[in-house]
This record gives sequence, C-alpha cells and structure tokens, in this order.
Amino acid sequence: MRALLAACLLCAASIAGAQQAPDSARLSGLVRAHGATFWIDAPAGWTLDREAGLADDLVAVLYRTGTTWATSEPVMFIDVSALDEGDSLGISRVIVADVSRWKKQASDVKVARADTVRTANGQRLTIRLFSSAQAKHYEAVAYVAAGDRVWILVLAAKTPQARTAAYSDFLALVRSYRPGPEVTEP
Repeated sequence: MRALLAACLLCAASIAGAQQAPDSARLSGLVRAHGATFWIDAPAGWTLDREAGLADDLVAVLYRTGTTWATSEPVMFIDVSALDEGDSLGISRVIVADVSRWKKQASDVKVARADTVRTANGQRLTIRLFSSAQAKHYEAVAYVAAGDRVWILVLAAKTPQARTAAYSDFLALVRSYRPGPEVTEP
C-alpha cells in the first residue's frame, strides 16, 4: 500500500501493545524500533495496530475503528529512517529524499508546507502535504528527529477530501508524540 516510503524502511519493528503511559491519563502505545521508543496516542475512533502493517514493513499502523488496515480510508502509519553517523543534514536529508521519491513516482506531485505543531515534549514540526491526482494519493507527513533516526508519521488517503476530513486526527497523533524509555535489544 505504501510504496512511496516503504523503500526507505530499514526495519520491521514492534509496538508494546496498548499501555498506559506513566505521565498520561490517555491510553497510549509504545512504539519501538532498534532500541528506540516513543509514546503515541491513537486519536478517538482510530485503532493502533502493531501487526497489520508488518507485511508492508511499517513500524505501526492506525485505521478507523470498525475497519481494517486493508479497508480503512484513510489510514495513518509510522515509518522510520536511520541517520548515518555524523549526518549533519539529518531530518532535512530524509525530507529531501522523500520529496525525490514522490517526484519519481508521480510526475504531478505537489508538495506544500502545512501547519507547524508542537509535540507533547515540545519539539516543533512542520507538516508536509504531498498531493498527486495522477496517483490518487494524498498524504500529510510529520518528520520527528530522535537521536540517530527520524520517525515518519503519515496520514495517507486516496482523495484530498479524505485527507482533509482526517487531518485534525493526524494533528492530534503528532501532538501526542513523546520520547519513551531506552530499551536493550536482545
């Protein structure tokens, strides 16, 4: 389903189920990849799923409650990109690579900056909007720098109307981001 970002995936990861975050009264999921973690809150009416996106090599997926990853319109998902040691461009490099992939796959792609939001831990993120009528694919994407990786939070839809209708839920998801504990990989 997500060919545009799936090419940059470096791992399949796991979510530590729905758990209560220590500093929050909301139901949250602990997202994990390569020993790094973060908490995220599924917006009301959305299901956070660690299994459904594994076939697409996604860290975690969200879909409307009462639907599935395969049938929901729109969907949200979490991806990750590792940064090379000493990568001074970091998040900018990941964004440029993402724009380049889009342009190769959809000649009519339009990329725009949207809202700047603060995550729960105070990071400022600028949302990018990707649109292609030719590919019938519309995304809102937030890139979160976290040490040696960039978490990529995506809202994907087949129509601009579906993206617009779910955009406030996506903003709630992005705003809920907060770093989790360090974990040791087995």
